[in-house]
Amino acid sequence: MNLTIRPINIFDGERFVQFMDDLDFSHHPDWKGCYCRFYHSDYTKVEWTERQGLKNRQEALDQISGGLMHGYMAFDDETPIGWLNAGHWENYPRLKTTLSKWANLDTALMICFMIKPEYRRKGVSKALFQFALEDLTGLGYKKLLVVPQNSDENSESSYRGTKKMYENLGFKVREEIDGYAIMSKWL
Repeated sequence: MNLTIRPINIFDGERFVQFMDDLDFSHHPDWKGCYCRFYHSDYTKVEWTERQGLKNRQEALDQISGGLMHGYMAFDDETPIGWLNAGHWENYPRLKTTLSKWANLDTALMICFMIKPEYRRKGVSKALFQFALEDLTGLGYKKLLVVPQNSDENSESSYRGTKKMYENLGFKVREEIDGYAIMSKWL
């Protein structure tokens, strides 16, 4: 594997949506049309369920080309193999109320890791995390929030990472609500 990681840029929209189109969501079919837009929205659960994947796909394209959706892509040569959704915490309206007491102007959030199945357990998530951590620090962020599930089950449902993983990386639990842990680390 010839792994490279870089921040998503305004020209990456098609590569990003194609990467999402190619992922196997048979373990969670309702994720198929998300395009990593769920946390960037404040739709009610009913409104979200009624949205069609094509709307989310187009929204992702528009947000990426407008420089409004941030994150990091991993490549094997030129083939996209992984994604980490990360950026300023206020860019995630769905979590704004939940995170507001733990965040400030220089706080970033990491929320979703998506790795092609054949590249899992090969260090891609770790490399994405390390690259993003360094990049976010370089961008001036002083604090990083993550919101993993409370359980440490090792499955595709752990797309936010696991509590144990983040504890091992120096994150501290700030609050536990609705089956999730809000964790933070000073950068």
